Amino acid sequence: MNETMNDHLAQFVKGTHFLTAAAVSALVLAAVPTSLVFSNLPASPTETKIVGPVDVSSPGLIAIRNDIVNLRGTSESCWKNSSATIDDLTRLEGKFTKLEAKLNKIQKAVRN
Repeated sequence: MNETMNDHLAQFVKGTHFLTAAAVSALVLAAVPTSLVFSNLPASPTETKIVGPVDVSSPGLIAIRNDIVNLRGTSESCWKNSSATIDDLTRLEGKFTKLEAKLNKIQKAVRN
C-alpha cells in the first residue's frame, strides 16, 4: 500500500516537472520574437540640435493682438462721437500702446 501511494505521488511530481518545463519553454519561445521586434526600434536621440530660426507663435496671442487692434479702432470711433475729452482719448491710447507692447514682449519670449 505504501509503495502504491509513493508511486502515485511520484506521478504528480513528474507531471508538475513536465508542466513547469513546458511553461519555461513557452516563455523562452515567446521572448525570442519579442526581443527581435524591440531590437528593430530606433534608438531615442540623445541630443537634438535646432538649426535656424524657430518661430513659435501662439494662436491665442495672435488672436488677442487682433482683438486689441479691433478694440482700439472701435473705441476711437465711439469716443470721437461722444463728449470725451482729448485727455481721455490720449490716456486710452497710451493704455492700448502699453498693452500692445506687453503682448509683443510675451510673443518674443515665446519665440525664444
